[in-house]
Amino acid sequence: MSNKTVTLISPFFAPDESGIALYNAETMNYLVRCGYDVQVLTGVPFYPEWVIKEPYVKGPLYVKEQHQNLTLYRFKQYVPSTPTFSKRLYQIFHFTVGVFFLLFRVPKSDVVFVVIPYTTSLTLGVLLKWFHGSKLWCHVQDFEIDAATESFKSNWIKILFSLERVLFNSCHVVSTISHQMMKKLSEKTSTNRIFFPNFINPDFFINPPSQKHKYFTDAPQPHLLYSGNIGEKQDWTFFLEFCKNAHSFEIVIVGDGAKRKWLEDSCKLFKNVSFYDPVPFEDLPHLLASCDIHFLFQKEDVIDSVMPSKLLGMMLSEKPSVLKGNKYSESRNIIESAQGGLYYTNVTAHQLVLELEQLATKKNHLKKLGTNAKQYILKHFDQDIILRHFENKMHQLANKS
Repeated sequence: MSNKTVTLISPFFAPDESGIALYNAETMNYLVRCGYDVQVLTGVPFYPEWVIKEPYVKGPLYVKEQHQNLTLYRFKQYVPSTPTFSKRLYQIFHFTVGVFFLLFRVPKSDVVFVVIPYTTSLTLGVLLKWFHGSKLWCHVQDFEIDAATESFKSNWIKILFSLERVLFNSCHVVSTISHQMMKKLSEKTSTNRIFFPNFINPDFFINPPSQKHKYFTDAPQPHLLYSGNIGEKQDWTFFLEFCKNAHSFEIVIVGDGAKRKWLEDSCKLFKNVSFYDPVPFEDLPHLLASCDIHFLFQKEDVIDSVMPSKLLGMMLSEKPSVLKGNKYSESRNIIESAQGGLYYTNVTAHQLVLELEQLATKKNHLKKLGTNAKQYILKHFDQDIILRHFENKMHQLANKS
């Protein structure tokens, strides 16, 4: 058992139950169970609705609280209801400046663990490294500056890349979540690099109820499910074209996000498309196991080096997944390595509908794909195995002189 202290810096944390917030909470709670003292510098919950949640809406700018043996220091950051590029920049800046004033409140820690996006958060980690003599570990969930270059061209980008390199080189360890991102990380820094993928708890998905979730109808048509954030990363234009031809399917969309209202309005003419609010986390296995096929349409002009976290749950549900996106996407590598679904690139919406109609008739093949998907996740993304390896690396770093 350890008696070391770890400080997490990240804008995303519990009680949000999806994406980075979920992984942060699970990782820090694991360290607590291993005997670490953990403190968290974070914001208030707002994702995926992009609305500050109760009871923080009218709460103070700063609050200290306890959460499952963790000490949390929260700053109420700006949250835009419509997250445009400029508003996101202001949100990032606001969080970084606000948390800066929390640095003087936290006790000294052996390791500072910074989770980005929000590359500017790493400056806070560097400051704590200087103030306290702490070891610094940066974990990259997304390359924020790389993403910005896709929509914003400027000479300032070169300066930001230079700053990013300086920050990465100031760390003792950097880690990230996919093999493509590890490759990209090697081009940005020579700092010690560790593969620390996102994970999932298989025990949580054991034996979901046999009856379908209430979000699904008794219609005889196969049910297609998308569950997750309804944002900019998905190819919703392609989805609308898909819906024009997909009359032989019941399509269920569960989630929230910046594009939900636009998408729901755009789908009003499609009687076979239904929208529902996100389910509580404990209800997720039941939801995911209730469909016949999962789908995820990603934009083909973007090489998504991040494996969407939702893909883990989709595959562990033992139902096949159908994805569309760039041929170099990390998602394609996972799906094809697992033989747990189908991945399409350079496909039209009409062609994909025809492919899915044929697939839906092959019950044994669907079952085989689902079984393959589940076995692959059990082998490569089991929470206990990944977190055990993570804690071993954390222990080594915390005890380095």
